[in-house]
Amino acid sequence: MVRGARLLTATCAALLVLSACSVPPDDQAGDPGGSDSAETSASPFPDIQKVDGVALEARIPMAVESAQARGADVNFALLDRETGSYYSSDADEPIETASVSKLFIADEVMFEAQSQNRPVSADELATMTSMLEFSDDNAAYTLWYRYGSFEIVRAVAARYALRNTDAPGDDQWYNTETTPSDLVGYYAGLLNGSGGLTTASTDIIIGMLRRSAPVAADGYK
Repeated sequence: MVRGARLLTATCAALLVLSACSVPPDDQAGDPGGSDSAETSASPFPDIQKVDGVALEARIPMAVESAQARGADVNFALLDRETGSYYSSDADEPIETASVSKLFIADEVMFEAQSQNRPVSADELATMTSMLEFSDDNAAYTLWYRYGSFEIVRAVAARYALRNTDAPGDDQWYNTETTPSDLVGYYAGLLNGSGGLTTASTDIIIGMLRRSAPVAADGYK
């Protein structure tokens, strides 16, 4: 499993959207009121407390402040699909996708099959399964070159209107660059169909993500 130094940022941006809406301006984090009454409980981390009973919009600036105090660079975007609330911090800062770009590869495989009115072959479905469920880099390379390498990123970015997502200059899928806001936009489009995939195609991809193994094909945990 390819891991970039900033993969965590990209992954968080992608996952948080799972929880068709209008998006307020960047960096609008809502009213942080209510934090004074925060209760804490035991945390799995020895030197910090876990905050309970605090609204999400209040937790976000607290979390950002805590991370920055530890020397972290914080770039994130969060979309609550139920309420339409959007929160972000430096969400247009470029980041390397590393293994997150495997989603773009899977998306293009499904879209090409749809466009040609054919099912995904059993062989390609198995390769896609290995790529998403076990983060298999070799499987990613197989589909990357079969479906046009860097053109995959350009095609997905065009379909999902990802303005700050760029294909890798060295033709290596893991060096694709994107932003937290684009990843949220991608996931939102994947789930609401605006990126072009049918519900059936989306269900296949989401199902594989839900079944992702705790240990990758190369032994990475």
